[in-house]
Amino acid sequence: MGDNDRAVLQTLLGAVRDTYEEPPAGDLLLYDYVADIVIRPFDLSDDELALGYFYGGNDGGIDGFYALVNGVLLTDDLPLPTAGPLKLDVFLFQVKQTPAFANRPLEALLVNLPILLDLERPPDPKEFNPAITAWVRRFSDAYL
Repeated sequence: MGDNDRAVLQTLLGAVRDTYEEPPAGDLLLYDYVADIVIRPFDLSDDELALGYFYGGNDGGIDGFYALVNGVLLTDDLPLPTAGPLKLDVFLFQVKQTPAFANRPLEALLVNLPILLDLERPPDPKEFNPAITAWVRRFSDAYL
């Protein structure tokens, strides 16, 4: 990312930061900004937005995972429609705030997405954190 792009992003994030009483730190502020642009049109609450954010490691290179069925966030207690059209939207985020592009996060996605989205075999819970495996299970259940 060029210096001008970083300056614009920092200005945008400063405006976002000012909307918080206690702003999130580091990449979480950038994540909130990205999620707000991409997911907020689905009218999700802050709590629902938080469900898709993954803290810590073993996330397969995914920082955010959202699946929506007919525009409604897919949760364990969401009854799936039994008739009519079913539209399944999936949003995956990887949010990094570094001065230069890095291949490693994208390589992690390329390696892990086929494993995570293999509908015939659930991901190994020893390799991935419980939050990401829960989202993959919800997606798989809805898709199948």
